Amino acid sequence: MKTSPKNIPKSPGIYLMKDDRQNIIYIGKAKNLKKRINQYFASKKSIKTKHLVKKIKDIDFIATKTETEALLLENQMIKKHQPKYNINLKDDKDYPYFCLTTSEKYPKLIIERRITAKKINNKNLYFGPYSSSVYNFSGFLRNVFKIRQCNYNIEKRNHSCIYADIKRCLAPCINKNKNNFEDEYKNAVNNVKLFLNGNTTKLLNELEKQMIKHSSNLDYEKALAIKKQIQQINDFFSNQSVIDINFKKNADYIAFLTEENKVQVNVLFVRGGILIGKKDFSFELNNSSTDFKCDFLKQFYFSQDKIIPDIVFVDLKQSKQNLLKMKNTGKNPVHLNSQSGIFLPSINDEKQDKHLLTIEKEFFKIFKKKIKIQIPKIKMQKQLMEIAMKNAKLNAQIQQMQLSKNKNALEQIRQLLNLEKIPNIIHCFDVSTIQGIFNVGASVCFVDGNPSKNNYRKFNIKSIKTQNDCAMIEEIVFRRYKSALFKKEELPNLMIIDGGKAQLNSAKKSLIKLKLNIPIIALAKKNEEIYMLSKPDPIKIDKNTSAMRLIIRIRNEVHRFAINFHRRKRDGFFITTKHKKT
Repeated sequence: MKTSPKNIPKSPGIYLMKDDRQNIIYIGKAKNLKKRINQYFASKKSIKTKHLVKKIKDIDFIATKTETEALLLENQMIKKHQPKYNINLKDDKDYPYFCLTTSEKYPKLIIERRITAKKINNKNLYFGPYSSSVYNFSGFLRNVFKIRQCNYNIEKRNHSCIYADIKRCLAPCINKNKNNFEDEYKNAVNNVKLFLNGNTTKLLNELEKQMIKHSSNLDYEKALAIKKQIQQINDFFSNQSVIDINFKKNADYIAFLTEENKVQVNVLFVRGGILIGKKDFSFELNNSSTDFKCDFLKQFYFSQDKIIPDIVFVDLKQSKQNLLKMKNTGKNPVHLNSQSGIFLPSINDEKQDKHLLTIEKEFFKIFKKKIKIQIPKIKMQKQLMEIAMKNAKLNAQIQQMQLSKNKNALEQIRQLLNLEKIPNIIHCFDVSTIQGIFNVGASVCFVDGNPSKNNYRKFNIKSIKTQNDCAMIEEIVFRRYKSALFKKEELPNLMIIDGGKAQLNSAKKSLIKLKLNIPIIALAKKNEEIYMLSKPDPIKIDKNTSAMRLIIRIRNEVHRFAINFHRRKRDGFFITTKHKKT
């Protein structure tokens, strides 16, 4: 091992374990780096740790001031490098949140996706996360509570906008100088807070009191408006499939399903007593995985500035059948599938509880609030967990069907193109230009028939200033594999070029320069014909075959990726030019 144990500090930090190709295979954090790393090489190691240690050829480390900094950095680095022996969440997109801009005199209700620590710490309030249905939900909130959504300077604006004209806004722009309007608007904002915080019963009681008050004062118009609000809220709740308006805390329900070496995870988001959305994840279980549920919780909640709920429900119970199996074998299995499909802990309950308690403490360090991790106990909680498990099972079935479909398609491609190996890794290249301006290129990667977006690449064409697709293809293929060879990346089993015979020959030139022998074809858009180096004429394959559908799908994906890159570059140029002129 290159790194000497003497050079490892005793401070908090993260460690990056590397293999013989200098690829990062595992990232961890430690309160004491020296002590933690030495534990990996102690004489008494678990089978999982032994398996990992065999692969380690070097260890890097990054020291931090505090353990909390190490925790945040660990999850940022895992997300960036996606090491083989850390769990790899397949879906880690930014979630939509509601933002109530309480830093303004007349707050507006907007939707934001990227939430940073700086934003969370400002005076605005954030609620979420929500699913994509947040946009429909926002329409309901604005229609009921009539909070503004514009970006106008209210103090300077003296005429109404379209939202005010159609009675979808209280219109502070034109009503700000009216008596009691500021109090009326504050009241509407407080009602939104109550609703999004799940205090629905309190909200309905408050609205009913206001309705009676206005009615007593003979202000029947306002009383009628509030009555309509109450009706809209009740109608909204009656349309929800799973709801408990008396449960005021925001909660996530997380179900884990293991099948062989794969884990399916479903997360249900319950906000204000309403099931507002879900997220599905899948990742591989490898021999070094320990308590992956705890790893999942840390990576899911710490890898970006999420606003986490008050309670996280995770079902850790074990079926009687599997408890008996564990008792008879006298062993503590890595994982078993219970009759209910719920993951059995790979470690004993006492150790599991200790790990979860540690995560609760880490939650508090990061988010400055107490978050409970609990097992569902009451009927409503158990029902929601059953829904989460049902979703996890369904997602597993869909993925299995897709896997089988891709496997058949790849075998067909191998036979049709007379390849030695099944093309489990496929790269595809395309270029984009407008009459030689803003020349760009792109490559995509598919692994086992699915996009591997971490291996997508974009290229600003450097050597070609005219419209010459062949020369551009030659450049990007050369650059892609020169870099791959330097980084010792795994090479593809098949290359696809978006183009015809000329583009195919250009790509081959680059492979010859690099002394690479990668099978390569070109797919022409016009007639969807395949060009091969070994054949003088193109071949045509039925578009309805699994093989051809996959090839076309990959070609379309690289075309989309290249076009989008070209569009962003072009638009960026015109925006910059416009600013320079002004």
